Amino acid sequence: MVTGTTVEPKIHLTEQRTYWQQKLSGDLPLLEIPIDYPRSKVSSVKRSTEVTELDREFYQEIKTISDRFKVSSFTFLLTAFKIMWLRYTAIEDIIIGSVATSVKESRGLKTSQEGE
Repeated sequence: MVTGTTVEPKIHLTEQRTYWQQKLSGDLPLLEIPIDYPRSKVSSVKRSTEVTELDREFYQEIKTISDRFKVSSFTFLLTAFKIMWLRYTAIEDIIIGSVATSVKESRGLKTSQEGE
């Protein structure tokens, strides 16, 4: 439990980091989704950024729901993204990575209770 002392948050962060390093070690399963072209046997790491502007009313709806559940807008949208993939693939345990900036400490977001 994190109680606000300088030692306990570091211990908690170390425990979380160790948990996720063990959980995500080794070969991870590929998400099999319908695609137009066969998957390459060699990984091609291509990155891109998609910028989308939300209209003010839609953003306010997201903010209102996020505030009601005491989560950030980012967490709300990430959850919606995961739900979309769950419904599209019918796979419950999907790994979604994201970049975090302006955060004092990293935390893993555990969305599956499988194996506990």
